[in-house]
Amino acid sequence: MANILLMETDHILAKNLSQYLGGLGHKVAWCVEPQEAIDNADKKCPDVIILDLVLANRRSGIEFLYELRSYPEWQNVPVVIFSHVAAENLKGCLESLQQLNVSAYRYKPTTSLTDLAQSIDQALKQPV
Repeated sequence: MANILLMETDHILAKNLSQYLGGLGHKVAWCVEPQEAIDNADKKCPDVIILDLVLANRRSGIEFLYELRSYPEWQNVPVVIFSHVAAENLKGCLESLQQLNVSAYRYKPTTSLTDLAQSIDQALKQPV
């Protein structure tokens, strides 16, 4: 189905997501470090990225997304935010996320695996 780049610092959650999405036919490349994700995307351009807003080494997912979007080949790769940070806590950042071509924003505590998979499917169907 799709090559998914998963940016997640929680090892247990990443393993569960990888298994679930793999069971749906997706290939999941899990990365913890932002540079590791850039290197992985360079080798195998992902079809969609699942991104947490809180990354390793106190890096921000938004900073990572700005860096990712600076590369022409990754400007249109769909991104699904999957984070413990509630959208209402982002205040002025939501407009920036829209400008960065974020396909969906999912709040971890209230998002089921099925809902996340639906967001991924919808992101993959969006025109480039």
